[in-house]
Amino acid sequence: KEPLLLTGEVQQITEQLARATIYLLIDELVRFPVDEQPARLQALRIDKGFGFDMHLLALDQADLDDDQRRRIYEGDTVMALGKGGDSIRVLAGIVDTNWVLEIGPLYQMNPYPLHWLLLIALLGLCFIGLVVYLLVRRLERRVLEL
Repeated sequence: KEPLLLTGEVQQITEQLARATIYLLIDELVRFPVDEQPARLQALRIDKGFGFDMHLLALDQADLDDDQRRRIYEGDTVMALGKGGDSIRVLAGIVDTNWVLEIGPLYQMNPYPLHWLLLIALLGLCFIGLVVYLLVRRLERRVLEL
């Protein structure tokens, strides 16, 4: 019997989804020896087609403040704003290791930049103006023929 595989696409990543993803990755990584975990993480990233970066860092190498380091040390997940404020990073410590798993930066989905939206609106208004002009011109000719 052939095994079934469920796949799905996510339109928006939420805090809960980011936390669940990081915990699932950690659950997979703890099955391997500490020295094999970075290679296993990269293999997972390639095999499963993750659309964001994932890194294993030492806690002292992570770009975090003291409160965030304490929270990771206590086993909590930390969501940190990326440089520039347009993305987030999610970090969590791996039990019984010095590793911190970082996923991200996760950027906000912005499919249409403002300048494209303005251009589309301008083109729409020009098209509407052209249609109105053609209709009024035909009506004006009819009125002049009377």
